Amino acid sequence: MEAGSSDAEKLRSFLKESFGWDIREMSGIGVKPISKEGSERLIRAAIVYALKHERESVTLVHKGNIQKFTRVLHEVGLSTREGRIRRRRRHWNDCNGKPGSKLLVKDVIADICFQQSLTRASEFDVIAT
Repeated sequence: MEAGSSDAEKLRSFLKESFGWDIREMSGIGVKPISKEGSERLIRAAIVYALKHERESVTLVHKGNIQKFTRVLHEVGLSTREGRIRRRRRHWNDCNGKPGSKLLVKDVIADICFQQSLTRASEFDVIAT
């Protein structure tokens, strides 16, 4: 919400009253809802796309280092266990980056992903953010 807008001021007041959060006047406020269901849908779509098009890897990009309570994409990516997908993919943590003939699924923090996509572009195939 734009700094100084009536909606930002309403939310700022609500957050102060409800949670005791002191947010400075004239602050812009962003809300980032991330659901497990939406993350599962995104990850499944990225993996299915990669398998269908015979891609080598899917990279899940998240901000879990800073936004701890929105780590859903990272956590769901680690626990994707759907039968037919699980048999055809391996997470980096399970194979140290060597998935054999399976699809490699890895996750990376957004900040480093953007740097690495410029300096090591060949390591990225399908990216889910």
